[in-house]
Amino acid sequence: MAELATGLLGAAATVGAASLTSVFGFARRHGGSLRGEIQDTRRSTEGFMNNLQSGDVTPIEEQEFLTTRQRAVQLETEYHESIENYKTASWLNPFKKIEQKVAVRKKKRLTRHYNHSLMSLNEIGVSTSCREGH
Repeated sequence: MAELATGLLGAAATVGAASLTSVFGFARRHGGSLRGEIQDTRRSTEGFMNNLQSGDVTPIEEQEFLTTRQRAVQLETEYHESIENYKTASWLNPFKKIEQKVAVRKKKRLTRHYNHSLMSLNEIGVSTSCREGH
């Protein structure tokens, strides 16, 4: 009987440790993803500013880029907040924890979508300058 209790206690500790590792792993992975998205926004902005200074961007492209960039930065903030909310949600309320996890993933998708849009807008300026050169 003592062996069974020891086995159950060991299994519970293993499951608990795995859950804790999963919690920290999820938040850590998304923290890394957020840092990558922030870097992508910076790179796109730097590239776009170079295109703007060289005159390769129309006023309409500039406005579209700035509007998209503003939304991307806002979403990065919301993504960060969703990660923090996930970390503070109690495992005693598993439905809330799952809801927060879904929110983190949704913010990641939106942030990534806007960063891809920024990259595309940046490439439009580059392709415009290439066409004008020929």
